[in-house]
Amino acid sequence: MEFSQLLLERYSVRKFTNQPIESDKLDKLSDTLIKAPSSKASYPCHFYLVKDKLLIDKLSQCKPHGAAFLKDAPLVVVITADPAVSDVWIEDASIATTFLMLEVVNLELGGCWVQVRNRFYDETISSSQYVKNTLSIDESLEVLALYGVGYHIEFKEFRSNDNYSPVSIIG
Repeated sequence: MEFSQLLLERYSVRKFTNQPIESDKLDKLSDTLIKAPSSKASYPCHFYLVKDKLLIDKLSQCKPHGAAFLKDAPLVVVITADPAVSDVWIEDASIATTFLMLEVVNLELGGCWVQVRNRFYDETISSSQYVKNTLSIDESLEVLALYGVGYHIEFKEFRSNDNYSPVSIIG
């Protein structure tokens, strides 16, 4: 697929069919995450591809709003990184997630990002800690986001926003 077409076809998908994601597509998603660049080649990120429905159901409860749709996703990718390895772990993890988003579209799947960093499960525990507890993730890692992946129930047309122009050319 042409890159410009890939960008046009990417949108947030929160409703999935029950169809599991094939192992060759899981391999391609994993390979894409591994190929994402990292500042100073520090590679602070670690990714968890969760297929277990009970764990996915628990992950869908990681914060009061915005994660419930995950319960119907056949795959949830947990994006983590180690702040001790890189002071720009947030940027590195975000870049890897962007690569993941584009590969999801390229594989004719859909997905949606769930913000976890700086969010809370309840008044006593952060969403990041809740996810780490749920999956027994090492305490040295921080959870940036979850990304639900699956086959679309419905497709949307690209919506143009002609009134939005954040790009300025100088010189």
